[in-house]
Amino acid sequence: MSLDFQHSLNPHHASTKAMLTRHWYDRDSVGDALFQAAGAWRDPLRKQKLIFWTYELVLSEETDYLWGILERISWRWGSSATHALVHRSGPRAPLDFLQTLLALPTPAPFDPPAAAAETEIPLHPQTPDVPTSWLPSQRSRLWIAVRDAVAHRRSLRLLRLLGALAPQVAAKYLGAPTDGKQGIYHMLETVGCPVLPTSSSAPLCWPNIPIGRVAARLFAVPRTHAPTGPVSPLATKEGCAFWRRIWATEDEDIIWSTYFVDDVPDEWSVAEQAKSHLLH
Repeated sequence: MSLDFQHSLNPHHASTKAMLTRHWYDRDSVGDALFQAAGAWRDPLRKQKLIFWTYELVLSEETDYLWGILERISWRWGSSATHALVHRSGPRAPLDFLQTLLALPTPAPFDPPAAAAETEIPLHPQTPDVPTSWLPSQRSRLWIAVRDAVAHRRSLRLLRLLGALAPQVAAKYLGAPTDGKQGIYHMLETVGCPVLPTSSSAPLCWPNIPIGRVAARLFAVPRTHAPTGPVSPLATKEGCAFWRRIWATEDEDIIWSTYFVDDVPDEWSVAEQAKSHLLH
């Protein structure tokens, strides 16, 4: 594992100097965001985030760094993902890897959080089984919250609630006709609460974003991995491979007028800067 990649997985690197990507994120923070999105199958935005952060590293011309992260992801998921790493040439290679990743079986569920001490709530007779470590009060609260989310057609809240459970158990909570994620999606569509699945047989494609504009910054990096301070445009001089190539080949006046058309990053709004940096 490279030193750069070890650094990217260190949650305490926020105060270090940022290497800015094509759209002014810290490169290591983008790597962390991609690695995190690869394991968060329960997040309804997982597919979009996987493609977005991968594309950001492609646009930044950080090919070796990107494949280092994809290798790390493949180790995490086991041999079923590694065959997608064999052919790395061509513009579709990272997308082909993501397509394989999204089609893999879901990982084991996370352990449920500990319940605070409280008066036990009687179980509803139709409450499905959940892990034996759950207290009756936990089971009842989740059951009520799931039914309310279905009744009010709150798709995103429902998926986050079900994220504490294995897909087979979550499907039982909804009364889905089949176990697993596909049963969940079918049930949601039946009750008028549609949510697109995270995987699809259709080939993936890069997002349609205005490259080089602030509007291309669709997502924020995880706050625990964001560097501190404003987004300095001068940091691009020692930034990713894309910025190093631009500063080495373009006239400086052309750089400012061509690549900073939405004003320089440290004069953006606080909300926009906060997508990539922690501001004091």
